[in-house]
Amino acid sequence: MANHPSTTRVYTDEVYDHIVVGAGLSGLFATQQLIALQQTTRRNILILEANDRIGGRVYSPQGHDWGATWLWPEDDKRLMKLVRSYNVNTFEGEDGTIVSISNRKKDEDDVDAEYKKKMTGSLPGQLRFIGGAGQIIDGLYKDVSDHVEIRFHEKVISLAEQYGHDSSSVTHSHVHALTKMVQITTKHVQNGGRMSYMAKSVIIAVPPRLILRDVDFSPPLPEEQQHVMKSTPIWMEKASKAYITFPKRLWNADQLPIFTNNGCAIFDVSLDDIHKEGEVRSISPSDPATLCIFNLGIPFEFTEESLAERVYPWIDQALGDGITMTQEVKEIKIHNWASSPWTSVSEQYNQHDGPSARQAHRFGHPSLRRQAFGGSVSFASTETEPAYGHMEGALQSGERSAAESVAY
Repeated sequence: MANHPSTTRVYTDEVYDHIVVGAGLSGLFATQQLIALQQTTRRNILILEANDRIGGRVYSPQGHDWGATWLWPEDDKRLMKLVRSYNVNTFEGEDGTIVSISNRKKDEDDVDAEYKKKMTGSLPGQLRFIGGAGQIIDGLYKDVSDHVEIRFHEKVISLAEQYGHDSSSVTHSHVHALTKMVQITTKHVQNGGRMSYMAKSVIIAVPPRLILRDVDFSPPLPEEQQHVMKSTPIWMEKASKAYITFPKRLWNADQLPIFTNNGCAIFDVSLDDIHKEGEVRSISPSDPATLCIFNLGIPFEFTEESLAERVYPWIDQALGDGITMTQEVKEIKIHNWASSPWTSVSEQYNQHDGPSARQAHRFGHPSLRRQAFGGSVSFASTETEPAYGHMEGALQSGERSAAESVAY
């Protein structure tokens, strides 16, 4: 007789072929791939999301990207395919945007040349989306929503190997055979109620550190895998962005972007509001103008006070001409990812992980892609992949995990 795990058999009507944990970019793309890979065999798929929205770290309210922003057309093959499929437009000309940042030519005889060099940087070849990267999420959701069930506010708290009733048809029917499955237990974020689900395969599309914080595994994950998961930073965990609007543009397009010595990138997004409304034109003198401030360095919490103290002086000095940020600001919108429990393990800002721009070099360890429970559980998130370009990494992880689940 085969040796079965010493666990209690669980009988439940909530049986699925595949359960995807997380409705961010990785989870939605994995779901789309599951559907595409099984066109001849209809499967029942459930997505469990702890948050009250889809998208995860791809989040673009009012067309402004608070999370993932950039597209590198030459490298992001999967992302480019989705861009074309969903007819998402990108900025094609600079005209004050950060479409492609290059080191502008410096006057070597300029006494301020070294200072200006510090104020500029090189991030060649990237594009932004007119209307925000969230359009990719909207497209994926439209693709999968008619084929799957999505439940919000369901925080996964445990996974266990079990033996349960196999649902071999498209409905949650009872059959007599018992098969090795995964039991998922969730806790409702709002009312604390618990639910139990069974699945043949599971994709956990959540950053590794958050998995360790929230989910108990039975049997437990290998210690080496746990160590790697704990030591892998969460992309965007301590990142902050601010969108600052002025009554009019107070600078020339060639004065931006600016890179401060504390790691903040400051760029002009004034065209966003114009283009997302369907207009294609340049900024006029009467149009409001907006700067985006994105912290790529050592994390600190964005507040109106911290921006005035640590960022505005750089802008005043770089733009000159008597501009005083604190006197000219019309509106400030701020998002600190550390305040989200679905992005950060702690709201505390510490220096442990170093500058956020460098954290990607700690992504992609093979242990992060190691399947659990003999192959029935796969892991997907941009942190699991070596691909540089975080949306592309998320898509790569979704593609891989879907293929693993189908093959299991």
